[in-house]
Amino acid sequence: WQAGHLFVQMRNSNDVVRKEAAYGIVVKLADTDEELIKPALIELRACLDREKVADVQAVLLEGWGIAKYTNDEQRAEAEAILIDESKRGQPAKILGATKALEALIRLAPRRPVSDAARVRLRELALYGNRVQSADVQNVDARIPRVAMMALQAARDTHVATLRGASDQGDWQV
Repeated sequence: WQAGHLFVQMRNSNDVVRKEAAYGIVVKLADTDEELIKPALIELRACLDREKVADVQAVLLEGWGIAKYTNDEQRAEAEAILIDESKRGQPAKILGATKALEALIRLAPRRPVSDAARVRLRELALYGNRVQSADVQNVDARIPRVAMMALQAARDTHVATLRGASDQGDWQV
């Protein structure tokens, strides 16, 4: 595991440096050896607990979605963390958790998705008021888009969610 320096940078006072370090950590998690994934995720959790900036929290959360897990138990634990983190914080943090859930589901397509994850993704698919802007930078618009991609990867066909999402003002949903 060669991300030690990146974890040190997560204590930097500059938000931009911490965001770049978080990105570097996430990239390393996608290619970490099996025996190192657990300690790396423990350290990632410590970084998330310390972090106060939503944009940096979002990048850290994405790490749980793309980490190279060794078993479904680890994936289930990550899924629970992401569900919990998607319920609080600023929209940028919620988007990060939603993106991580989508990646977690997409990267392990044979693994069953928990009922709790399905329920939370359905809620996120209907996130916020009707979005009028299809702007790709609009965080409030991106949350339902990514949630719908996750539900698609999970092969979820919940009719009420599909109807509600189709009523959104954003054609991309």
